[in-house]
Amino acid sequence: MKLIAAVVAALAIGTADVAALIQDPDDVYRAGAGVTLPKVVREVRANYTSDAMHEQVTGRVAVECIVELDGAPSHIRVVKPLHPSLDNEAIKAIEQWRFTPGTKDGKPARVLITIEMTFSMAPASGPPQNVTILRRTNTDGTNVVWEATRDRLDRQPAWHADAGTPPPLSLANAIGTANEWIQKSHARTNPGLMQSASLLKFGGTTWYYRVEYAMSPVTNENASERVTVIVLLDGSIVEPK
Repeated sequence: MKLIAAVVAALAIGTADVAALIQDPDDVYRAGAGVTLPKVVREVRANYTSDAMHEQVTGRVAVECIVELDGAPSHIRVVKPLHPSLDNEAIKAIEQWRFTPGTKDGKPARVLITIEMTFSMAPASGPPQNVTILRRTNTDGTNVVWEATRDRLDRQPAWHADAGTPPPLSLANAIGTANEWIQKSHARTNPGLMQSASLLKFGGTTWYYRVEYAMSPVTNENASERVTVIVLLDGSIVEPK
C-alpha cells in the first residue's frame, strides 16, 4: 500500500463552515496575507484496513484540522471521505501528528489546514508499511491485531482461484503449521480444539488461511472466544499483537 500525505491550505472553506468548526473563529487563520502555514515535524502513517483492502479501495481522504500553538492538531474532521474505515484511520493518524505552529504577521497563531492522504494499492517506497489483515475486540475489551508489512504481502506466492490450480500452500499444510504454532506459543488452546479453517482473499492475488480454535478449557465466559492463527501462502505465521 502506498500512502501519501500532503498538507494544503484551507482556502475553499466558507466563513459559516469555519464558525461551525471552531468556537472562536476570530482566533483562527487561514492561508493568506501575513499567514505562514504550519510545518509537519512528526508524521504518522494511517493503516490500510483489511476491509478496504478486500474491496480494493483507493483514493484520497481530505481531513481538516486546526494546528494549535503547541503544534498539536485539534478540531479534526473529514471533509472529503473515501471509505468509513480509511476515514477513521486517517483521523487516528493525524491525531498523532505534530507541527511547527503557523504564524500571523510573524507571531505564532492557530491556523486552519487541510491534510490529504492518498491510499493506493501500489507498493510503498521508504520504510515498510504495516497493513492490518484482521482486527478483533475480545469480550473483555482487549484488542487483537494481525499486521504484516506491505512488502511481505507483496512477496507472497501469487494464486488465482479461477486458474484451476491448487494454492501454493495446501489446507492440510496450513493447519499443520497453525497447530505447530499453537503448541509453541502456549496459546490458551490445543490442536484438538480446532473449529474451522478458511482460505481468504486479501486484495489482488494475496490470500491467507485463517484457522480458528476454541479456548481451553471451555467455560460459559469464553465459549464464544476463539484463538485465531493467520498463515500466509508461503507458510509463515502472522503474529497477533
